[in-house]
Amino acid sequence: MKLSVASRPIPGTIADYSQLLEGGDVVWLDSVMGRAGLGERSLLALRFREVLRVEGGQCRFEAPDGVVFECAADADFFDRADANLRAWAAAGGTEAPGQVGYLSYEFASIADPGIPARPSVDGLPDAWCAHVEAALVEDRRGLRVVVVDVCAASAAANAESLEREIRATGAICPAPEPLERVSVSDGDLHRANVSNILDAITAGRVFQGCYTFAIPFRRPESLAAHYVALRSLSPGDFAAYLKVGDVELASSSPERFLSIRDGEVVARPMKGTRARVRGRELFDADALRADEKDRAENVMIVDLLRNDLGRACVPGTVAVTSLFEVEVYETVLQMTSTVRGRLAPQQGPWSVVRAAFPPGSMTGAPKVEACRMLQELEAGPRGLYAGSLMWLGYDGRAELSVVIRSFQAVGDEISWSVGGGIVADSEPQSEWEEALLKASPAFALSAPALEGQPD
Repeated sequence: MKLSVASRPIPGTIADYSQLLEGGDVVWLDSVMGRAGLGERSLLALRFREVLRVEGGQCRFEAPDGVVFECAADADFFDRADANLRAWAAAGGTEAPGQVGYLSYEFASIADPGIPARPSVDGLPDAWCAHVEAALVEDRRGLRVVVVDVCAASAAANAESLEREIRATGAICPAPEPLERVSVSDGDLHRANVSNILDAITAGRVFQGCYTFAIPFRRPESLAAHYVALRSLSPGDFAAYLKVGDVELASSSPERFLSIRDGEVVARPMKGTRARVRGRELFDADALRADEKDRAENVMIVDLLRNDLGRACVPGTVAVTSLFEVEVYETVLQMTSTVRGRLAPQQGPWSVVRAAFPPGSMTGAPKVEACRMLQELEAGPRGLYAGSLMWLGYDGRAELSVVIRSFQAVGDEISWSVGGGIVADSEPQSEWEEALLKASPAFALSAPALEGQPD
């Protein structure tokens, strides 16, 4: 089976048509900052066809010819997922937009059976991926409508029809009403659990643990307008808005999890955060880069990622090419390092996921024991938070983000989660203040603080 692709240029940017988010299911992988080597391309998937789902320990694949295969989510899953992706790539060709999807944090026990299974968020598959049938694609060539269909004539006709529809709909989402927080954040509990992790470090159980907690809000009818506000307030290279069924995500993530291009795998963990004070960026960046606690937090995860990538890359090719690089964002400074390796023959994106998921920056080290400890301390499943959003290209490229700085909504629940890496010289009060800093975009979009709220 061979699919055909048609595209038509359209003026403006995807953001000029953000009213499209208020329709049906959509996935917007939004490279707000457009930085070279990071967010160079944005894709708003308007129509898609589910090709992979993992839920309740079972997985479902659909091939391009419509044949469905179901099996247990076992060790063979990753080979089957890569094979299904190759089948879609052969059918769609390199001009097709590819696939979009997500991995919830609870997918971790499938990627690494040594990690104990957590209960999943009700209504949220552990993994989901879809072939994009129609999208807006924005890159250095401009903005265009792209449609994939069974023949050239129908692809061209549908692209023309979709262009007219988008031009007619084109409008920007109105400003949202403030979100309402439903409880006060518990600083005492956070400090107590940081102290518990420090005790575990002293006892030799772990070297680092990324403790997280969720801040709940009342769910609005739609998060779309809040996402448009969030992307302006706190832009990120790997921002996204996703609405699939009852699952909704508005993310301003700055963190790349994995990138695959021309046979090279890149991981880019972020550990080390400071509040941004305008006019002091250079001074504070130097201070962050020199801080022993933040350097230790960062290098532990770099070592973990070197080990993870080594399981999917050619031996001897994994190297750290950037260490302790500080980047400036709207509200924070972030310290980032880069690990690269040459993908081993016959290894695809799903093989790399098996080697590296969950993101080490969101677990701690050693990974399996850190995950065990965090499950004991955290109140419930993380869901999409600390998981990954994915773009899988049919040209061999792939981009996976780390889901942080995000509102996630499933059912009636909506939350903004925050976390931080705890190491031996962490201080509970400083970690609490850093957590509130990471929640500042959510607080900026919410109603005034509840009485007694420490932020």
